[in-house]
Amino acid sequence: MRSFFITARNCCLPVLQVYLFVITLVSFSDTSVIAQTSAKEQLKKGIEQYENAQFELVIETLKQALQIGLEKKSDNIKAYNYLAFSFAAIGNIDEAKNQFIQLLDIDPSFDLPLSESPKLRASLELAKREFFARYPNKRPTQIAKKGSKKWVWIGIGTAAVGGGIAVVLASGVDGAGTTSGPERLPDPPGNPGSN
Repeated sequence: MRSFFITARNCCLPVLQVYLFVITLVSFSDTSVIAQTSAKEQLKKGIEQYENAQFELVIETLKQALQIGLEKKSDNIKAYNYLAFSFAAIGNIDEAKNQFIQLLDIDPSFDLPLSESPKLRASLELAKREFFARYPNKRPTQIAKKGSKKWVWIGIGTAAVGGGIAVVLASGVDGAGTTSGPERLPDPPGNPGSN
């Protein structure tokens, strides 16, 4: 009887080792897929909680999603944005600012619509000041938004335009790309104008 167990053990041990190795290999390869699915599900759950005004739960859920690791940049931006909004909703403006700082680290050009709550916009502006003071090289270039009028002094000179030469004076261009009225631009510093 003893010889039977020795033989069975000797026979089954390699099979058992291979089986455990395969299971371990499969479980490690699926871990990242499961983690991504879980993080994405947590993000979705957090957004649903936000829509139901469950701000404390949103904070918990989205922190878990970020800790697990969201793969897409856009998902990380959403998570930090909803976290900031949730912290602001419960009155924790400092933590809302910190979440906006995390968001700006991913997307320095992030902005809120003008129609957004002044309290949220103020938190974002504080976050921008702090973030760009720490990382001035991450400051995005300013681009005029559609519909906003931003005057730009181009100067007097010549410029190549489509193979030809054009005299460029000064131009006011709104965000839609159209020039605006006959207003005279102010002279840039050091260039006195003639009236």
